[in-house]
Amino acid sequence: MSEKDVLKYIEDLINDNKDSGKKRIKQSILLKRIIAYLIDILIFYFSFYLIFVIIFNSITGIFSTSLSYSELNYYLEKNNQMHLASLTLFFGSMFIFLFYLVVFEYYNNKTLGEKCMHLIVKAKKPRVHQIIIRNLTKTFLMPFLLFDSISIFFTQKRQRLTEMLSKTYVEDEKK
Repeated sequence: MSEKDVLKYIEDLINDNKDSGKKRIKQSILLKRIIAYLIDILIFYFSFYLIFVIIFNSITGIFSTSLSYSELNYYLEKNNQMHLASLTLFFGSMFIFLFYLVVFEYYNNKTLGEKCMHLIVKAKKPRVHQIIIRNLTKTFLMPFLLFDSISIFFTQKRQRLTEMLSKTYVEDEKK
């Protein structure tokens, strides 16, 4: 890549009136959103989920043995109380993750991950139910997150389906 190409690339990034600049900026926002979500997951994992697993292990002792996945599944199916405890751990952690996302987006218009990536959640007047709707596929409905995210490539504001439903969108804070 020549010096002229680098200067052209920088000029396109700065001047978002050009089509190539707009495309790069939109791509960078998509990348920032992915990284922000991964940061939020890591924050949640190290602050809440890991603590839950340690508590669960200290109560049950199940992770101190080296069970294969099928042996663990068999053990949990045979022991209803243990199965209930693992489901409680899973859904409890999903609820706490949703709570984290809602609280930060309601009071700050961004989570810690979005803050690190200089993104902000926009809405006319964000309400709790809007924030819950936009974050459902990030928590309880996580298997649908990929499907939910496909619309980002086809909407002008780069919105997921749940963001369209909640009338919210994410944009670069530096705009």
